[in-house]
Amino acid sequence: MAGGGGQSLEETPTWAVAIVCFVLVAISIVIEHILHLIGEWLKKKNKKALYESLEKMKSGGTVMEDDEALAFDLQVQEAIAASLIDSEAVEIEVSGDVLPPEIQREMLEHYHSQHELNTIRLDFKRQIHDRAFANEVNALPDAVWCRTGDHLER
Repeated sequence: MAGGGGQSLEETPTWAVAIVCFVLVAISIVIEHILHLIGEWLKKKNKKALYESLEKMKSGGTVMEDDEALAFDLQVQEAIAASLIDSEAVEIEVSGDVLPPEIQREMLEHYHSQHELNTIRLDFKRQIHDRAFANEVNALPDAVWCRTGDHLER
């Protein structure tokens, strides 16, 4: 919690966590139903362009999930990098026995190379995502761009 005086998640009663999850799911279902009703109304009024925009907006949730997954991966990589930096000063122990320095160094180099490989993978995924977004923007017809180009949001 913000003040630091609250309970941790482990100390929070299960029923309280369940109620919060239920409320979030209920809100998302209500929003989805409202969007469905708006879509039906747009179809009834023959507003094809608005209906298509609404459908694109509804399907855009998958892109947001990809963005959230990318952000989560970045946070995990930062945590791993921080733990690797901390582990340099700590001797690696296996079942109470201290490993020889050569093996420790090799293990540390292996962890660093894995971290570097994961960083390169994430960068590559980010570049693919950025290029896909740029291609979507380039694929917009001029008429759509003139109407919404200054207010384009993802």
